[in-house]
Order: sequence, then structure tokens, then C-alpha cells
Amino acid sequence: MKALIRYRYTDMMKGVVAFWGVMLLIVAVIACIETGEERISFSAYGFSTVIMLFVLGICAIREDVRLAAQCGVGRRSAFLGNLITLLTVAGTMAAAGEVFVGTAQVVLGGRPNIFLFDLYQMLYVGADQPVLTMGQHAMSMIFVLMLGLCAAVWGSFFSLLFWRLNKFWTVVVAVAIPVLANGVPYLAIYLAGEEAVAEAGLRAVGFLMQSPWNFIAVLAALSAAGIVVNWLLLRRAAVKAAK
Repeated sequence: MKALIRYRYTDMMKGVVAFWGVMLLIVAVIACIETGEERISFSAYGFSTVIMLFVLGICAIREDVRLAAQCGVGRRSAFLGNLITLLTVAGTMAAAGEVFVGTAQVVLGGRPNIFLFDLYQMLYVGADQPVLTMGQHAMSMIFVLMLGLCAAVWGSFFSLLFWRLNKFWTVVVAVAIPVLANGVPYLAIYLAGEEAVAEAGLRAVGFLMQSPWNFIAVLAALSAAGIVVNWLLLRRAAVKAAK
């Protein structure tokens, strides 16, 4: 399992380094722009991290299980190794993000028309505080870490789900997901009324915005549920060694 984690972490970090290169390029371009009276903001690191980890969760799990089978390693060890790797990559990206955003804020602090911040600051601190404290950076890192881990776990869920389904059910589920995503809100409004749905949504958002720990707790619960479901899917999957 150690060899699998080391191999997969190194492989994932190649893509992450390219990701960081794009982030640095964007900030460099922003720094070179003559803004004049125009205000420019950049807050995409956290969002991009979540998308990156979701894609890594989709791409890695099947290959890890197949490589493990080829080397005589059980699916449980492969599953745990994949999970540990995703957690490590999420932690690396979250920690590097704080250094990246914090450094950019200090370097560009003399330009009042340029605002650089991340998800935690945008949701819980506000753009009027140009530089975060060490405690706020630590909270932001935990927040992005949990967002990324949750995205990676549910990316693995979709990969494992479609791995288990035959061609017919793959088409059915692929069609059903966008239909449900768009149809359930309309159904809820039809059954409960628009005001009731809006009120429930406001309560949910209010709970998440009340404290970052509330949001982190929800992300931890979703991640734990996803891990359990993923293992149940993998337990009965027909695994063939990588060719």
C-alpha cells in the first residue's frame, strides 16, 4: 500500500504542479494589468481546487484498484491507499493555497483596486480585510481541505457507480442525474410551495454561514457517507488486473 500511495501521490502532483503554474500565471497577469479606476478581483483558487480534486477522484480509483490487483494487493488496501492519497493531495493543495493567496495579498497589497481572496475569506471574513491572521489562514486551510476531500470522495463515487453498472443502466443513470438535479427543486416547490422551499433554503444557508465549523461538519458527514458508499460499491465490483 505504501508503494501505491507513493506512486499515486507523485503522479497526481504532476497535474497539481501544472495547476499551480496556471494559478501563478493568472496572478502575474493581474499584477501586470493597469487597472486605473477599475476594480479586479481573483478568488478562484478554492473553487479550482475543488474541481481538480473531483476530477482526480474520478480518474484515480479504478486504476489504483486494478494496479493493486495486478500486484496481488487486496481491494481494501487499494481503497485505503487511494483515500489516503486523495487526503494527502487535498492537504497539500490547501496548505499551498494559503501560501499562494497570502503571498499574493502581501505583494499586491499596495494596489487598492486589486482584491485577492479565497473561499473562506469570501464567506466568513470579507474582502475589506486585505490580509488574514495566522488563525484565519489555518481555518481557511481546513475549510478548503474538507471541500477538496468531499469533492474527491464523491468523484470516486461516480467512477465506481458507473463501473458497477452495465451499459443499459449507465445510460439510464447518466440521463437521470441531470433530470433529477433540475426536476427535484421544481417538484419540491410544487409539493411544498415556493415560500416553504425558499425558507428551508435560507435556514440551511444560514446554518452553514453561522460558523465555518458548521460547514466543515457537514462536509465531514458527506465525506464519511461517501467513503462508506464507495466501499460498498467496490466490495462487489468485478476487478480485473491492469493490462
